[in-house]
Amino acid sequence: MLEGWVKVVSVVDTAEAVKIAERHGIQMANAETVQLAKELKSSLVLADEEEVRRLVEECGLEVRGCLGVLVEAARARLITASEAMKAAEELRGSGYRISNKTLKSFREALKLTEGR
Repeated sequence: MLEGWVKVVSVVDTAEAVKIAERHGIQMANAETVQLAKELKSSLVLADEEEVRRLVEECGLEVRGCLGVLVEAARARLITASEAMKAAEELRGSGYRISNKTLKSFREALKLTEGR
């Protein structure tokens, strides 16, 4: 296992994070995610909540959610498409909300990984 590949970093400008939370009506943790992405000049942000995803995209950043990470893992052959599907079903079973439309798109994306 690779050690040290995940780093815990705090937001520098917490006042700006508070402004983001208030301005967009999102939780502070989500506002800090957006602010930290700006501070680090990130090209990709991991987020699932629709309002956070929209805000991240408005900032010109790419966004991925849990399902997107699973598709990327299947594309990279870190997991199989069936393992990705099972993980999505487990997420849904634990209360993670996935619309039928999103689940259909997820399945279609996984089918594309099977032919690679």
